[in-house]
Amino acid sequence: MPPLYSGVVRLPQQPTTILVVEDEQTPRREVCRKLRALGYGVREASDGADALRVLQQHPREIDLLLVDAVMPVFNGVRLAEHVLASPRGPALLLVSDYPRSDVARMLGPLPDVPFLRRPFTTESLFRAVREALAPRQLPANAYHTAVRSSLLTGT
Repeated sequence: MPPLYSGVVRLPQQPTTILVVEDEQTPRREVCRKLRALGYGVREASDGADALRVLQQHPREIDLLLVDAVMPVFNGVRLAEHVLASPRGPALLLVSDYPRSDVARMLGPLPDVPFLRRPFTTESLFRAVREALAPRQLPANAYHTAVRSSLLTGT
């Protein structure tokens, strides 16, 4: 019997808010759209300094920073190091158009946090967000990917 459903399944939980830090407007909007479609609350910042302001204004609201690693002036790696220095800071997910090794060559050693290379699908974004939040018990308005689901007939 073929699966009845293959896709993303929503599980009711507490809301999770993700701060998307991206200096380019078009990719930032696209990531925010995908995250909202997955049920996450989303805030936006256009650079590292803007992200720090949002974190100061909403210190307990942000569960995850999704950060473009390569940004001018205050890059994502520098922001990640700043956030990791705080014992109660949000989880982190670095994103880049470049492979992780190239980002490390450009910006220096990367913190030990999940890394997602663009372009990515909504499903791979979800998996990376889930991985980044996993140490925090995934407190999100989370979704779980159902690869295959079939009706149990009992026979």
